[in-house]
Amino acid sequence: MRSLYFKVLVWSIATVMAAMLGLFIHSAMMTSRGAGPPFQGGRILADVSQRIYLKEGRSALRQFIKEAGTDSPNEYYVTDARGRDLITDEDRSALLSERPSFRPRYPFPVPPPVRFVLVAPSSDDSIRWITVLKLLPPNGASVSEAFVWILAAVAILAYLFTVYLVSPLRKLAGVVERFGAGDLNARVATKRRDELGNLARAFDQMAERIDTLVTTERRLLQDISHELRTPLARMRFAVEVARTDPNREAALDRIRKECDRLALLTDELLEIGVAEGDPGSRQLELGDLAELLAETVEDSSMEAAGRGVQLELHAPPAAELKMDRELLRRAIENVLRNAVRYSPDGATIDLELTCAPDEWRLSIRDRGPGVPVDALEKIFHPFFRAETHRARKEDAGGVGLGLAIARRAAQWHHGTLKAENAEPGLRVLLTLPR
Repeated sequence: MRSLYFKVLVWSIATVMAAMLGLFIHSAMMTSRGAGPPFQGGRILADVSQRIYLKEGRSALRQFIKEAGTDSPNEYYVTDARGRDLITDEDRSALLSERPSFRPRYPFPVPPPVRFVLVAPSSDDSIRWITVLKLLPPNGASVSEAFVWILAAVAILAYLFTVYLVSPLRKLAGVVERFGAGDLNARVATKRRDELGNLARAFDQMAERIDTLVTTERRLLQDISHELRTPLARMRFAVEVARTDPNREAALDRIRKECDRLALLTDELLEIGVAEGDPGSRQLELGDLAELLAETVEDSSMEAAGRGVQLELHAPPAAELKMDRELLRRAIENVLRNAVRYSPDGATIDLELTCAPDEWRLSIRDRGPGVPVDALEKIFHPFFRAETHRARKEDAGGVGLGLAIARRAAQWHHGTLKAENAEPGLRVLLTLPR
């Protein structure tokens, strides 16, 4: 009985059987009571029969009883107080105390009709009106046989209901088992709209998220190992040069540069870890996006001036938005630094914040060489660098994580981040729902 399938099936059948048993007992109790106390309609018929018998005789009484039984399988009799039939003088005293009898025999043959006898006395208690109710016709099925057929129908319906209820649970259990065994592509893919369907879709969403995280982590680990291999190889070469070359300063500068690159890689890996962290650990607060943009442009202006680049911001006086201020600042700063890095000397970078009916739109455009069309999406992947003039120079810095961090921050705010060639330059578009 540990299986939910059998529990639901047994409880369904047991519930219906208990209801049928209660109905059967109630009917029997009502039947046993019905033969005893007089009923008001029978008393009236008894009084009318008494008047007809005393005034018009037996023939008139016989006609009255005949008319009362028209279109009815029931039988009607009028007797005196001792049970003598007033029309035929037959002894019907046995009917005065008769109760309904059930005499089914295995294997459920057709029994005689079940009779209910109702006896009503006249007002002076000298006449008895007897009604014999025939509840089952002579060729009807027995009560036990009907009970068996009802039980069979209920069992079939309960079985179908149980299959309908338990089958998706078994399917979900199988998918969970496959997923736990390492098949990250296992999905339920149900179309049900009830609670079980919601449970299956919740599992699919969780599985999709886990699959994405695991795949991303594996790819990130491979990329990190690749990125670490190059600076470590250069450092080993520089160490060997420093041991043999009299001019050690160049070798030490190379070692210092590679150490700085490793430190930058570590910092950006920590930053992307923050961007992909647990959403439940962050709190959204209402802030001013325009003010955040102004602060970020001011912080980046020194680096831009060092490269001979100007920053121009066009934004409304205020732009209210629920946000993680620090995470969003990092995202905008990474996009802006990327634009500064690849802008030619004397160029201008335009930042424009506009308001749409349901979102804020931020455009950051540089005047650099742009990227190939097939790389517009790939530049947001970790460690990706397009093989163009925008490719990293030796002194350009960066390890290819800035735009990946920015996109993750935008997605965490339920927004989007995409790029397009502006001819000349590259335009990065950030949209955030209001």
